[in-house]
Amino acid sequence: MVVRVFGTDVHIGLGAIFLLMIFALFGSSFLSDPFSIAVFSLLALLCLFAHEFAHVLAGRIFGISCPRISVWLFGMGAHLDSMGKNPKEMFVVSAVGPLTSFSLALFFVLALGSVPIPLMLAQIFAALVFLNVILGIFNILPLFPLDGGRVAHSIFWFFTKSKIKSAVYAVRLSKTLIVLLLAYLASGVIIAGVSPFSLLWPGFLAWLLWNMASAELQIARSGKPPYDS
Repeated sequence: MVVRVFGTDVHIGLGAIFLLMIFALFGSSFLSDPFSIAVFSLLALLCLFAHEFAHVLAGRIFGISCPRISVWLFGMGAHLDSMGKNPKEMFVVSAVGPLTSFSLALFFVLALGSVPIPLMLAQIFAALVFLNVILGIFNILPLFPLDGGRVAHSIFWFFTKSKIKSAVYAVRLSKTLIVLLLAYLASGVIIAGVSPFSLLWPGFLAWLLWNMASAELQIARSGKPPYDS
């Protein structure tokens, strides 16, 4: 299904259902009422959309178009035509996503403390605070293809003056961090006796990010879009 929102096509597939299930599972840690969990899940999806659409709006400032936003199994992605013509543009377009998530978290904190609201709504807002903080922190990590990886790319680009060479450095940083994070989690299994099964989900994410970073590097070296500008 395709829905046009403020001039951008949003492609919604079956992955949206899985994404809502993930949000529902997260929300169940804070909420017990099924209705509250359902409301939280929908609002969480809107928060994630706001995060991605912030990239679209920032891109428009620099004349970068975004034909579509895709909703997939583990999140959303804004398909920008370019990552920016210079480090400043790339930095702004990338950093605005996590900044939006942190701003949403602050909004819900202020909403909780400024006006009296029903208990159910307060619990939903509290859960949304945690969710947006987690989204902001996760996305600002220097991991490709997350926003933090592109922020790192823009910083390397500023110093190296080379868009492709800086992509190489950013991907190397990303892969180094993935290895360090996995080593840290594995040490918990060895030293603290944590169940090895606890590594399945982080291990899958690490594998996914590793392969996506490798694919990003190949695109950068080939000079194909969005690295052709």
